[in-house]
This record gives sequence, structure tokens and C-alpha cells, in this order.
Amino acid sequence: MNAPDSPAPTLGSALWLYLIALFGTAVIVIGLQGAIRSVSFLRLIATFLAVGLPLFIAVLAFRLPIGSSFGKRPRLWHVIAALFIGAAAWLPASWLTFVANYALDAAIGILPPPPAVTEGALPLAAIIQLGIVVPTLQGTLFWAYLQRSAAGLGANGAALFAAVLYGLFALTSTEFGYAGIAGALLIGLLAAFATRYGESAWCGIAVGIGYSLVRPLIENTPLEARLFTALGTDLFGGAWLLTAGTGLFVAIVLLQMVRAFRAAPPESPPRVRLGKAWQVPLIIALALCLLIGYGEFGLRARNSVRSLPSLPDDGSTSVPIRPTGTP
Repeated sequence: MNAPDSPAPTLGSALWLYLIALFGTAVIVIGLQGAIRSVSFLRLIATFLAVGLPLFIAVLAFRLPIGSSFGKRPRLWHVIAALFIGAAAWLPASWLTFVANYALDAAIGILPPPPAVTEGALPLAAIIQLGIVVPTLQGTLFWAYLQRSAAGLGANGAALFAAVLYGLFALTSTEFGYAGIAGALLIGLLAAFATRYGESAWCGIAVGIGYSLVRPLIENTPLEARLFTALGTDLFGGAWLLTAGTGLFVAIVLLQMVRAFRAAPPESPPRVRLGKAWQVPLIIALALCLLIGYGEFGLRARNSVRSLPSLPDDGSTSVPIRPTGTP
């Protein structure tokens, strides 16, 4: 790893970047979703302007060495394993999103169905935009800067801290609102600990790419339709639990392999400064998440239902338990 005195962003500066990314993504997505129907292209614009551009400016302003922020040069098989970790976690993360949305539908009301990830874009464009570029830029923020800047919380504490913030970021970076937090948190935990055990942010980025590539490759395809038909309509049935549990088991086994098979025990990350008043941007970010939630819950309340709708049988990629079919 890097020397303790190597230049690094403080936790406070990294959290300000996170706040900018959270707020900027929310403004862009909400402001342009009516004009840009393509989910992948809209996420690409938001990621470039709200995540990539502030990161680029911060690197130039603070003269931070980009290479050292990513940690060690990753071993090839670690990156390959991380890609498969993300792909294996697609179904359990989706199941968590479905269950969370089911609970919100039942308790409050139904959100309008989100558009399909490939709608309004060529499949190859969606794969590049949503599957590669977006998780790479977001992963740079979370696993190269945020997790490294939180090293003062300890290696495991930094990983947990970055994963939780990644989960909350799903409020603006996905089309599922609060229901997307649970699934994003799972991906965040896998990516953060892949970064921790592989000692490279590229491992965490690879987890995000593996997960994000599955969406445009499988969602809203005949393959997904057959899969969802085979799993049935009961989210807590044996088919769903066994399949989602198997995917999670495979992801955890691969993560443990990254942890176990390395040349040497992991080095302690450099103890970077937390910075003054680092809690301020964190508190503002949490308040913004609550504000976004207030708007979502108000929208749900206007579409409250007395009884739970049934799970669509058509393999829809919209969060299940909605009255409409494919989003």
C-alpha cells in the first residue's frame, strides 16, 4: 500500500464529493427524466456531471495522485473473481429490491413502474454506458476515495462506511428509490470488502461492473422472462429463496477466495486524516436522503392500495408486485 504520508483526500473532503454527487445526481435525474427516456444514457449523464467532473476537479485542485488512491496493482484473477462476484449477486440483490418494494407497496402505496434499462438505447450502448462507464466512475468515488479516506475508522469500518453510503446513493443512482437501497447495500458490501481483501479499488469496481453488466444483458429479455416464470410469484417461496441464496453463496465463496489466496496478509491502510467537521457533509447528505424519501412516500401515498397486487408472470424487470407489466 501507500506510505502513510502519501497525499490522500481527508474523509471530510471525500464526503463533500459524495454530497455533490448525491445532490447533483438527484437534480439531473429528476430534471431530465421527462426529456430523456433512456435510463442508461440518463445515468451516464448524471454520473459524468455529478461524479466524474467533481472528482476530476478535486484531483487537479488537491494534486492527488490518482494511482495511489486505487491501492495496489490488482492481481488478474482477483479482478476476474470480482466480476463473477458482481454477476452472481445480481439475483439476490434483485430479490432484496423486490421484497423492499413489496413492503413499501403494502405499507404506503405504489410507485409508477420504472422504464427498462435498455429502453431508448441500443443494447451495446446500454452495456457500455450502464455496465462499464457508470460503475467505473462511481467505483472510483466510493472504493478509491471514500473508502480510502475513511481508513481512520479501521479497515473493516472503512469498508462498512463506504458500503452504507453506496447503498444510500441508490436513492438517486437507480430507478427504484428507497426500494433500491437494500440491493445496492449488498453490492456495496461485496465491492467494499473485495477492495479491502484485494487491496485495490479495481476489485470493488469490478464487482460493480459484473453486477451492472447483467442488467442490460439479461433484464427484459426472453431469458429473464423464462427465469421469472420458473421462479413463480411467491417471493418467499422455495424457488426464489433457493436461487437467490445460491447466488449469494457463490458471491461470498468467491469473496473468501480473494481474501484467502493472496501473496501476503493485507497491509494496514494508511491512516489518513479525517479532516475538520467531516460530520457536516454527512449530516447534510442524510438530510437530503430523508427529503428524497419524503417526496417518494408522498407519491406512494397518492397511489395507495387496499390489497397487494400480484406478481407479474411475464418476466417483467420492473420491481414486482406492481399492477403494470414490463416497465
